Amino acid sequence: MSIHRVQTGLIFDDNFETLDSRWIVSPTDSYTFSDSDKQLVLKHNSTDRSTNALFSLPQNEDELLLQVHSNYTPKYLGDEGGLVIWKNALEKVEFLESEDSIHENTYNIWRTVKKQNLWTFFAERGNAWELFDSTICIDPAMAGVVLKGTPRDGYTPLIVERVILCKGTNISVGNLNSFYKVELIDYERNVVTTQIVPDGYSGIDIELPTIPFKGKIRVYDKNETGEYVLIDEQKEYAEMYGGDLFLRGTNLKVKWKGQELSETKATHLGALKSDIIEQKLTVLNDTSGNVAENIEIQIAVYKKEFGWEWCDLATDNNGTPNQYEDTTIRIGTLHEGESKDFWVRIARVDTTDPEKIKQQMRPSHFFLEIRNE
Repeated sequence: MSIHRVQTGLIFDDNFETLDSRWIVSPTDSYTFSDSDKQLVLKHNSTDRSTNALFSLPQNEDELLLQVHSNYTPKYLGDEGGLVIWKNALEKVEFLESEDSIHENTYNIWRTVKKQNLWTFFAERGNAWELFDSTICIDPAMAGVVLKGTPRDGYTPLIVERVILCKGTNISVGNLNSFYKVELIDYERNVVTTQIVPDGYSGIDIELPTIPFKGKIRVYDKNETGEYVLIDEQKEYAEMYGGDLFLRGTNLKVKWKGQELSETKATHLGALKSDIIEQKLTVLNDTSGNVAENIEIQIAVYKKEFGWEWCDLATDNNGTPNQYEDTTIRIGTLHEGESKDFWVRIARVDTTDPEKIKQQMRPSHFFLEIRNE
């Protein structure tokens, strides 16, 4: 067995290699961006409006984490910038860095954590997160970075270097037995967190010390003398984000036309020129000495998109699909080195709903989730 990630909580991690189309920056003449500098620079503007760099928030997510890495040291009163949670022009929440005559070092990494309708704001100083405020904001449409104040001598631009959005601060580790011990270790092999799976539970949540966090998960069980012994661990260090789901089981791969599907990047299966796409894929157990049992493959929703509704799965029958199931098929058992083919069909569904017609004009996505014992 091994421990592998079956679901990522990452929505985006933007290092500004380019200026992604997700960003709405306004006023449009109050910012600069350079591919060489890899920075989004917000400037003060002479209107009564703040300078905002905003992106659309995913809706119906109970937990979110927004983290902004900036280079911004205001030195004069009235020069303020920071995070903004935006419902509309009149209803918004701002968390601002301002001139500080007491502390020499400013806070340049800002964070807000959403749980239900509660948004809590933090800033990092000295590798520790300081809590500043919490507030209720219901159904905000956008979030991002704001710079306030009109241009004056000594006012400084706000440089945005990195923005991360993911599904909270915790990872989940599942498919475990009660009383297993779980360790989270960092890249230097230091134990960061240790937890015991509670009685009656099959998994735990672990809060990440940083976002992202590069580390490994280890699982222990008690031997006949009652001592914990290592029974499983991730084979490689992984970049972890809040909302990631890890399961203990055999790490299976899915291939299409001989190429392994990426866990983090989209695979383009084709265009719906004839209202249908049908592709054969292969699930493979290329681990050493591990048996994957009760394998289940499921279509899952990607970022609230509709694409999964068009998808069906089927097992393989000598190169042709068996009867298509709605969203889930069961493959059975794969021993070391074994593989089985299966089929995915994407079929356009006619609709008169104007919103769904608009959605159908854009590329759509779905997840393949694979579980086993």
